Amino acid sequence: MLVLGCGEETRTELWARLGDAEAQLGLGAMLSAGRGVAKDDAEAARWYRLSAEQGLPMAQASLGACYLHGLGVEKDSVQAHAWLTRSVAGGFERVKPVLAQLEKALSPSERARSKRLVEQVAAAH
Repeated sequence: MLVLGCGEETRTELWARLGDAEAQLGLGAMLSAGRGVAKDDAEAARWYRLSAEQGLPMAQASLGACYLHGLGVEKDSVQAHAWLTRSVAGGFERVKPVLAQLEKALSPSERARSKRLVEQVAAAH
């Protein structure tokens, strides 16, 4: 359990634990930056995933970035591509240039794996 100070951080953590996707994204960002809490990329990625799985495009982009750069998770271009694809599909177009560059770097079989992951996430949520 995180031990946050008083104020906004405590409310963010509470709402995140109650399943609020926006709060989960916010808590992930706090942990990623070390803002008000100790920096913890693995815990940030966990909160980003919880939010991303609820369909929040910015969280999907953040989780994709974690996989792309190996921040808190093992570096995985296929997972990065899948989450960035979901993010763009959800309207977060800011990551389109990164996605296009990643698309060129993946092999056809990796793109196919990414497509399957995107479909699995869509079907599950």
